[in-house]
Amino acid sequence: LDLLRDYPARPDAEALVDAMRPLQPRLYDLANSLDAFDDELHLTVKRFRYEFNGRLETGIASRYLLDLQPGDPIRLYPHRNARFQLPEDPERPLVLIAEGTGIAPYRAFLQHLAATGQHTPCWLVFAEQRFEDDFLYQLALQEARDNGLLARVDTVFHADQPDRALADPLLEQIDRLAEWLGRGAHLYFCGDKDRLAGAEAGLRDAIDARLGAGHWKQLSKAKRLHRNLY
Repeated sequence: LDLLRDYPARPDAEALVDAMRPLQPRLYDLANSLDAFDDELHLTVKRFRYEFNGRLETGIASRYLLDLQPGDPIRLYPHRNARFQLPEDPERPLVLIAEGTGIAPYRAFLQHLAATGQHTPCWLVFAEQRFEDDFLYQLALQEARDNGLLARVDTVFHADQPDRALADPLLEQIDRLAEWLGRGAHLYFCGDKDRLAGAEAGLRDAIDARLGAGHWKQLSKAKRLHRNLY
């Protein structure tokens, strides 16, 4: 659109389309486990809006998905992320850190654990904008907490708590986090790349100070850090 506005021309429609680079696929995490819903695929989609060149644009994939109506066909393909999955040892504790729609794969993790009867200790840290409007899957998470599937749930709502950051609940409980790591915990980061990178940097410094320099690097070498950032 901007190219045609800046350099007006009237190319043949077919030639114009052929000259364009195809849109790249959009990858979405499944928000459900096939162990719990074997004939459904759940996605967590937020309509993406941003300003560009003086106008308001919306995300191509999010707009398409949220405008679908029941019965509309959709083309998709499965993609496996081998680096973002549950550890083989079901006894290893999980620290699940989510920003916004990054909660999606953790919902699938919890459904899988419930369906398979695994008693893996899970600690969820979830951040969004507002408690009233943006506590995604609140009832499901509260139920998981009440049922003992989630050992702990901490939340940060940026608009309601402007002075708090995603990593703050973990930094405020650094001794508890160190104890979980001592038990072999895996840490997962999913969601907005900038916020998660900042959270990881803060946790790295705190853990290295608490458990010794280079400890975070050892976690990475042991493949106990899992990232799914966008």
